[in-house]
Amino acid sequence: MGCESCAGAVRGKSDASNYRKSSAETITVALVGNPNVGKSVIFNQLTGAHQIIGNWPGKTVGLLSGKLIFEGHDLDIIDLPGTYSISSDIGEEREVREFLLGRKPDLIINVVDSTFLERNLALTIELLMLGIPIVVCLNQIDRAEKQGLVIDSDNLEEELGVPVVPSSGLRGIGITDLLKIGLTSLGSDEEKIERRYHTPRIASQLDSVKDMLPRNAGYPSYWLAERLLVGDTEIEDKIYSTTPAIRNQISEIRTALEREMEDGISSILLSDRFAVAATIASRASQYSGKQEVTREEKLHNLLTHRVFGLLILIGLSISVFYALFTFGDFFATMMIDASESFRPDFIGRFGDPDFGEFIWSGLIGGTVSVLSIALPYLIPFFILLAVLEDTGYIARVAFIMDSILHRIGLHGKAFIPMILGYSCNVPACMGCRIMETDRERLLSIFAVTLVPCAATSIVILGLVGTYVGFVWVVALYAFNLVLIALLTRLAYSVLPGDPAGLIMEMPPLRRPSLEVVLKQSWHRVKDFIYIAIPLLIIVGLFLASLQYLDLLDYISDGMSPVTVTWLGLPAVTGIVLIFGILRKELTLLLLGTVALTSDLGEFMTDVQMIVFSLVVMLYIPCIATVGALVKEIGVKRATAITLFEIGFAVLVGGVAFRVLSGVM
Repeated sequence: MGCESCAGAVRGKSDASNYRKSSAETITVALVGNPNVGKSVIFNQLTGAHQIIGNWPGKTVGLLSGKLIFEGHDLDIIDLPGTYSISSDIGEEREVREFLLGRKPDLIINVVDSTFLERNLALTIELLMLGIPIVVCLNQIDRAEKQGLVIDSDNLEEELGVPVVPSSGLRGIGITDLLKIGLTSLGSDEEKIERRYHTPRIASQLDSVKDMLPRNAGYPSYWLAERLLVGDTEIEDKIYSTTPAIRNQISEIRTALEREMEDGISSILLSDRFAVAATIASRASQYSGKQEVTREEKLHNLLTHRVFGLLILIGLSISVFYALFTFGDFFATMMIDASESFRPDFIGRFGDPDFGEFIWSGLIGGTVSVLSIALPYLIPFFILLAVLEDTGYIARVAFIMDSILHRIGLHGKAFIPMILGYSCNVPACMGCRIMETDRERLLSIFAVTLVPCAATSIVILGLVGTYVGFVWVVALYAFNLVLIALLTRLAYSVLPGDPAGLIMEMPPLRRPSLEVVLKQSWHRVKDFIYIAIPLLIIVGLFLASLQYLDLLDYISDGMSPVTVTWLGLPAVTGIVLIFGILRKELTLLLLGTVALTSDLGEFMTDVQMIVFSLVVMLYIPCIATVGALVKEIGVKRATAITLFEIGFAVLVGGVAFRVLSGVM
């Protein structure tokens, strides 16, 4: 059984233990696949979780876990980062490899994109060598059928020697079958097999290496033979320390293969793997009917055109922000007017007006600010972002921006986390893991921290958009882009090296799913509501207490050399900027508390609003982002970026105040 012309499915006992488990034990299931094959959709379908589903590559970073009880079994579902291989030591490939070899999950669900079967099967072939029970999930089978691609799942199952289940994650088709067949396979002796698929020449050499290996080496034998043949130094150190005699023998086999095939051993094995994958895919699939250029392909060509694609991006960006401004301004104004009309009656119910003002500012005002200022801008922003993510447009934007980003020293893929930064800087920083080198990752993270997140956008739209005008909103965002370009170019000169060319998965264009868009939007909005409102009430009560006890002026006066003298802002804004470190939107929402009015136009001039928004846009990211920086790049680099951005924001804010005061 198997790919006979490719030396068959050579079988031997796996190093893995017996996978048969009682219903009382937890079964670990790992979701493994290429980037953008729908693993996150499958994960959400299995666990009922609300992981963000994005139609772009490299979205899943880190390990995501969900629990499930199925037919009396406790399952721990692990969504691993998308990867094309488990052989290298780069980023997500190493992370997936260490999990599979270290944790040895009870079952692998290999999620495969049916529309790119050949390329996806290359990873499947690697996974088959691990000796871990595996079920191949033929995801997006409905899209393959629409493209005229017919896949014989029974034939593919026979070729691979493992269960194959057609599915459509978005429509929930085949999800139950995945678990049923997967759990059934755990008790099958057939699944306690490690397989390898290679062309005859490579197969014979791997067999020779395998026969040299010591028993109980701690790794699947065929996978270990490949790694030693490649010259994986980490694996070599572990194996050759106990069996040094085989080093020269394996080296001779490697040299002979490289001389015979006139290529490096890594390229030889990679080409061999894809050749076998192509053979298996051709046997198990075929196209039906005449292939024509589809509407999707025509739209893709338009969106990635170097001129029209850029014009569409610019037009779309302006349209999105104008829609946010128009919608947010209308509802924010309506809700602020309603709250202000209710305010005098509320305060009048207390015998002491100062105490009534304290209760309003500390308890009621914060909640009203969130509902009237933040949500009218935040909800439509998250909905529009989810639509762009689900359509697959974001990856095409990265393609368009690649040449532009190269000029400032960034890789084209950096545009994906930068786009995510407009939602939240935390996942955007984590998303920079998709960069291939440490240098590119550091530059991308630095650029991401300068991107105004959704909380910052609330400040800009709620303050400048509401009281100064939409033109100044556009000017602030444009100025921010110029600063990102200049500062990133400066950082590029400090960290020399050329960015690599763009090789990136291009996801299919598709109609956004209403269910996915609403779930993702709610997932983001609820985090804001659950965190921002309690935090705002606590901080609001603290500031109101300081104000009620006449202590606010002492702190404000201490910061006035920076806030008043240099930035030209009201003295109390210094305290607001400090609490903005917790969450950026607090800077706007707390202004009403310290200003004692919801009409901030009575508290600040147009110039002050612009300067305040500019400082909030540029100064220290929120505390959660600082935590993400420490995790991603270490304490020293995170501290350097944080201190630089504080000083830079104050410098630019002071200069802007003097320039704008002379022209407005």
